[in-house]
Amino acid sequence: GNVIPAGANIYKTSDEKSITHGYLIKNDKVVIFDEKSSPEGHKWCHIGFKGKKDIFAWVPCTSIQLTNE
Repeated sequence: GNVIPAGANIYKTSDEKSITHGYLIKNDKVVIFDEKSSPEGHKWCHIGFKGKKDIFAWVPCTSIQLTNE
């Protein structure tokens, strides 16, 4: 699926003020559930990631590289 090419912070909501201490690292594979635009015009993606524990969070869509896998 979709990969994180360079690492990304994760957010509780589609708002930069909701940043968490969590992050995704390079080449993590994520599933995109939803997309939303902020009032400032930034595109956010609601993602899921399976790791040691499952993560459901928001990231800027620009931090995801779409793949055809």
